[in-house]
Amino acid sequence: MIDFGSVTSVVGAVFLISGWVLILMQSLGMVVLKNIYSRMLIAGLTDCTGLLLVFGGLMLYSDELVNIWKMVLFLVFLILTSPVTIHLIARSARKNMIGLSPRRRNHR
Repeated sequence: MIDFGSVTSVVGAVFLISGWVLILMQSLGMVVLKNIYSRMLIAGLTDCTGLLLVFGGLMLYSDELVNIWKMVLFLVFLILTSPVTIHLIARSARKNMIGLSPRRRNHR
């Protein structure tokens, strides 16, 4: 017979570790990449995915329903606001011609 307590612990640990690895890769990418648009791409993709995995692992470890609902509400808020924030930053950078090559600046 399968013990579901140990299965959820293993799956939760896998989620936590993979989320932390993604967040670590994001922080390294922010240092290594020089272009603002590349940095925004890394931040937008790994921010939601990494935190989704971390909070998914924490939800599997949590015993109280109130804590799980708080994490779900936080994830919904993050998923709704992260793309909007990245878009506004990219729009502002494009409007102020930050990170564009001189050839592209003339084609405004």
